[in-house]
Amino acid sequence: MADPAIKFRKEHVVKPKLGYLEENTMGYYKSVYQQLQCDVFNSEEEKATFIGNVLNETIGQELTLSQNQLVSRILECLLRLASQEHLSRFIDGLMKNPQLACSGRFISHVTQTTLTLAMTSLTSESLTQEIEQNVIKNVNLVCDVLLEDIVKYVLDPYASHILRIMLEMLSGVSVPVKVSRSDITFQQQQQQQQQQQNRVKDAKLKKQVPDVFVELLHRLSAQLSREDILESCLSSDVAAPVVETLLLVSHATDSVLCQKTCRQVLKSMQENKDGKVLLDHCCDKFTSHVIQCLLMVESEDAKVAFYEQHLKSKLVDLAVHPIANFVVQTLIKHSSFDLFVLVFEELFVDIEAVLAVYHIGIISSLAETCIKFKTKQKKLLQGLMKAFHCYEPADRQTYIAPLLLTLSTYDVYFNTEENKIISTSGNDDIAATDTFQMTKLENMNLHGSVLLQKLLAFENTSSVVSSIINLSPDNLVLMACNQFGSHVIDLCMTSMTVGKKSRDAILMQFKGQYPKLAMDKYGSRTLDNLWNNSCLRQKTSIAEELATKEAQLNNHRFGKFAVRNCALHHFKHCRKDWERMQSRDTKKRKLFSDLIGDQTQGEKGNILEKKMK
Repeated sequence: MADPAIKFRKEHVVKPKLGYLEENTMGYYKSVYQQLQCDVFNSEEEKATFIGNVLNETIGQELTLSQNQLVSRILECLLRLASQEHLSRFIDGLMKNPQLACSGRFISHVTQTTLTLAMTSLTSESLTQEIEQNVIKNVNLVCDVLLEDIVKYVLDPYASHILRIMLEMLSGVSVPVKVSRSDITFQQQQQQQQQQQNRVKDAKLKKQVPDVFVELLHRLSAQLSREDILESCLSSDVAAPVVETLLLVSHATDSVLCQKTCRQVLKSMQENKDGKVLLDHCCDKFTSHVIQCLLMVESEDAKVAFYEQHLKSKLVDLAVHPIANFVVQTLIKHSSFDLFVLVFEELFVDIEAVLAVYHIGIISSLAETCIKFKTKQKKLLQGLMKAFHCYEPADRQTYIAPLLLTLSTYDVYFNTEENKIISTSGNDDIAATDTFQMTKLENMNLHGSVLLQKLLAFENTSSVVSSIINLSPDNLVLMACNQFGSHVIDLCMTSMTVGKKSRDAILMQFKGQYPKLAMDKYGSRTLDNLWNNSCLRQKTSIAEELATKEAQLNNHRFGKFAVRNCALHHFKHCRKDWERMQSRDTKKRKLFSDLIGDQTQGEKGNILEKKMK
């Protein structure tokens, strides 16, 4: 008879947790990571040998090691530095259990990295036929696994990323990071904003793919475009980005497939079981992103039909919605000229309601597209003046710049209730001017600054520039020393639509204030911009003013840069050499700007030629 105690112990054996590794194994990979971080290798060959030896130790253990949170990340680092042979062999190890490799919490990240690296290796000149065939074999295997139960994998938080990577890999298209990663942080978005904007132009064809990949892409697209799949995807934060990726890659590779997918997505939105109409989807946190993507890739006729059938007479309601306003911004930015005119006229009627909820992105998008098509610029500026209550009487129009910069109406900015007594003096114009000069420019706003910069790119900037020039010297210094306002001053000095007389007037307003600018974090950068866009006479005037405070500037953390950039030592002791040096720098800068301008014109010419063809 069996001992009950033994039976009890067998039943209560504690199984190791998923991804558990022995202590000595963990220690080994930690030491590997430390050596990589410290870069203790004497040559690249030694480093490659080390990485190869480590990856050789993983043979037969790829699945087990990749399930550990820490080791999976170390393996990703190693694979990015590995040779094509080691990478190919590692993929083979993962594909022993492709279901686990695609849906495991940590192993899926390793699979995603290996597939991405494999996609890159296909363009390598040193790629052997054996490795290429192996990559194609494993891609086929992953696709077969995904297609077996597409509903399960598209809604899986880990496998959905594999699906997106497969769409990119099969099409040879690189999709923006913001679309291909749902967990990207705001800080990461800011860092990558300059490199990868969330626009269709970023979904670029990276390479030609094997013919077998094209067939797989069509199979995968057909499954993802099924009505039941789309219905599940559109309301899911995990699956919606898969649909976005599908739209972007098809737009870059197959316009017929793209338009077909667009129609399927729209049909699914209109015929859903929840009873939602398309406007409800525009207000949805996840589906709205899909609609934005649709507006980016749809044909011009389809966009017009979309507007006429679903958005017409409802744009203002959408523009004031906290989520749907982004759909309206996308519509504005990707409209044709004729469609933009219709959208503009509809929004213009109630532009103040949009401003009241601080959805400045709508107004910035309108301004940006006005610049693009060179239309409606005067009307938009007048509408903004009316919205900020500075259009009538006409003398109020000179206050538009500070009102936009602070996003305050005339009544709020000047606190008219408290200042009513000033108007009883008998001279309203003088009283208003005095109040304008006395009111301190505070609470400058990022969105207000961006909008003001857009207006400075209009063909006629006289109203906005006059408003800036009319600021008191103290307020102009406050603007130049502000992290948001300083960009407005910079643009005034560099914009092609701002005349030389206006720039000279701004420089005159700063007279006597240059040392203050030099000793401020943002002001010092503004001073550099003023200096670089000044003639020799103006530079001499600035240098004379700064030279009186040279000792104080030299001892200041920001002021010392002005001493160096303006060459104050040469200015005081070798005036003629200083003048020759400044003249030479001015000529170089002008030559460089002319060269850049010629290149830009050439690029525009090439674009026009392509369009004509």
